[in-house]
Amino acid sequence: MPARQQVARPLGNFSPPSVAGESVYAIRRPKSHNQDTASSNIIANFKRPKDFPHFVKFPYEIQYKIWNMLAEEPRVVAINTKTNGGLYSSIPPILHVCSESRAVGLKHYTLSFGPQRFDQQWTDTPGHRINVLPPKVYFNFERDTLYFREKWNKNVQGAWCCLRQFSNLVNKSDLQRVRKVGLDVNARVCSLKTSGDTCHPANFAHWDSLEALYLGYEDVRLGSDCPITFSALESKDCEGFMQRYMSNPCWRSMQKLPQDIEAVEAVKHLRNEVPTMCHGIWEKPDCFLKKLELLKYYITITAHACLLLAMLDKCGIICRIPEPS
Repeated sequence: MPARQQVARPLGNFSPPSVAGESVYAIRRPKSHNQDTASSNIIANFKRPKDFPHFVKFPYEIQYKIWNMLAEEPRVVAINTKTNGGLYSSIPPILHVCSESRAVGLKHYTLSFGPQRFDQQWTDTPGHRINVLPPKVYFNFERDTLYFREKWNKNVQGAWCCLRQFSNLVNKSDLQRVRKVGLDVNARVCSLKTSGDTCHPANFAHWDSLEALYLGYEDVRLGSDCPITFSALESKDCEGFMQRYMSNPCWRSMQKLPQDIEAVEAVKHLRNEVPTMCHGIWEKPDCFLKKLELLKYYITITAHACLLLAMLDKCGIICRIPEPS
């Protein structure tokens, strides 16, 4: 009896499964559409996925590298304060995702800027209430920027509303490790509720490792909890920045600008004059003031834009150890 022959029939775009037991699907091109039309429909109907469930299938080593790369990204940490409430900020998202991501994140961030342990020094801030406050800001001193947004001390009274008092309130060892600080150009060193229309300038006399100071120009559409980052400021935004800069009483000591000067030229003038203007604020007996360079930055957040002018690069106090005589 002759052997039975197998008859092969073409199945169009069908391809056999590569793994035993895998389901088989015959893929056929629609008769009424050509390939280009079908492809365009796929693109038009594409929606960006909101999650990635296959991430857990990655080897642990790859997951660790991804979490580590995320944790190493420099952040702009916007902080806020409360009356008798210390400093606080949003918790980094990596600490909320899963136990593995949290373990990686905690290797890079430390809870910082807790209050000092000292006896009562302020009549409106009882010492026993200060002492019980734990640190609430996750911070990386090597990479992150401590940023004070416009409303960081809104409606706050007492010592915690004033940036100049931080050297008396916040853990000094933390302040001495901060490298980068930013303030919105509308931010007040001391809250409006406490100081009224007058305001004194910032004083970073005890921030011994400070290398850079940022002045921020934010879009009004930004929410208070938006994550922010830096990007370049365009010349068309200089006028808005200068209007806010000149109207803030906290910068009066640095407002010696020529009359009738264009906004772009005013920014250039600040680049040259800020070192002299800041001299009385920054200089200490054991430190020297390094030349400040005004760089252009701006802040972006998702679809909204927030503008940041001015990284005063290497503007801080660089401690110099006296040479032996």
